[in-house]
Amino acid sequence: HWTEARAPKPPPIPEAVHVAARAAAGAARMAESERVALLQSAGVPMAPCRRVDSGAEACRIAAELGYPVVLKGTAPALPHKTELGLVRPGLANEAELAKAYAEVSRTLEEAAKGLDGACVVLQPMVGRGIELVVGIRNDLEFGSLLAVGLGGTLVEILDEVAVSLAPVDSAEAKAMLERTKAARLIRGVRGAGPFDLDAAADAIAAISRFGAAARDTLVALEVNPLIVGTRGALGVDVAMSAKSP
Repeated sequence: HWTEARAPKPPPIPEAVHVAARAAAGAARMAESERVALLQSAGVPMAPCRRVDSGAEACRIAAELGYPVVLKGTAPALPHKTELGLVRPGLANEAELAKAYAEVSRTLEEAAKGLDGACVVLQPMVGRGIELVVGIRNDLEFGSLLAVGLGGTLVEILDEVAVSLAPVDSAEAKAMLERTKAARLIRGVRGAGPFDLDAAADAIAAISRFGAAARDTLVALEVNPLIVGTRGALGVDVAMSAKSP
């Protein structure tokens, strides 16, 4: 009854988002770069993410993306990449990147034995900003639940999020941020900022649309961090939990 009585009426979800949501059924087997591309096809702003299979290929793609870059060893069942030594940020040249690729690929081989979707990916470094976490939990009773709050390491320290039914529009996303300390930080504190509140709200709304459309294919979705810069907002990492067939 709560879902049916919701006001205002939830915003419509474009067909392209529904198409991407249906494809999310294969999330358990997807490489990180494929999950990022899936969100991008649904209109979610994500940092470019390219799979690399050798040190030479990593250097070639880094030249296209521009240094500095971050190298990651990933697999859908390895959510805590940093703790495993699989994330190497701030690589500034070919020598650093080639060395990092050799080390990360060896570590990933050990950590991801028998896991689907294991690969090394390369991303450009995203500038500093306010880090948010945006999560979706698809519940059989309540529908798609959207949670928004400060992300990165702060998500575990502050444990402060605003929750709503998804999908939401940008205005409702902004209102959710206002219910947390994130909005104050985004507006600027002690000389830092202001950051792009409108872009943050638009990105949250886009994630909520995808999560709601994926109610039949995904149990959960999390973008952490969504980095809000002075201009624009970009998701950096994404985790997806697919429903059992």
